[in-house]
Amino acid sequence: MKRTRLLIGLCTLTCFSSGAMAAPAATGPTNVAELTDIREIGALDQKTLDEAEAVFFDGLGHYRAGRFEAAAQAFQKAHALTRHRDMLFNVARSRERMGDIPGAVEWYRAYLATQPADETAVIHKVRQLGAEPVAQAPAAAPTEEPVEVETIERGPGPWPWIAAGVGVAALAGGAVMGFQALGEAQSARDAEIRSTASKHKDTAESRALVADICFGTAALAAGTAVFLWWRADAEAAGAGRIDVGMIPGGGALGYSGRF
Repeated sequence: MKRTRLLIGLCTLTCFSSGAMAAPAATGPTNVAELTDIREIGALDQKTLDEAEAVFFDGLGHYRAGRFEAAAQAFQKAHALTRHRDMLFNVARSRERMGDIPGAVEWYRAYLATQPADETAVIHKVRQLGAEPVAQAPAAAPTEEPVEVETIERGPGPWPWIAAGVGVAALAGGAVMGFQALGEAQSARDAEIRSTASKHKDTAESRALVADICFGTAALAAGTAVFLWWRADAEAAGAGRIDVGMIPGGGALGYSGRF
């Protein structure tokens, strides 16, 4: 007889209407997996059943008197003794009536985890309380977008090329003037008239001087070009480089060096 009376009592709170009072601190189940470890009433010994029945009706009395926190504690104790799923529902209803909505939701979720027959109605109840039947997993942290970096390295600039061009032009001019000087010198040697020979000789000497100047300029320009290229390579290796790129939320300008 006692077993039957307890089974009837376990479902009693499902018939009460919900209300709202001042909300105390939220209190939810601490271990849902443990709470959903259901035991059959028939597997309990009579002493445990008697204690659970007393605690249950004590909680029911608190509930009817509006002492919902005391009722919730009593139903939790009854659940600890019996592991019956209806005690989870009764705790949830008590917490809902006392205004502890977050706590009520957690206990309703524990009840739903046991896959009860009234699952659909309880899911609707949880949603009426502004929550989802299953706790949402925390959102994954957004991943960083890859940074695209454009590297701008320092080059030698146009000056080495200009110097090289001047050197080539001077070398060509010197070669031309050198050949002309040789031709004038040969004409001076072949001339039969002294004045004509003297004229060719002066021209040959002038053009030879110009050729020497051109060759000297070519050598100087070539040396300058080599120096400018060497200095540009040294600066690129020692001074570093400038990085310009885009990152999420704005641009980036960076400087890096090589040692």
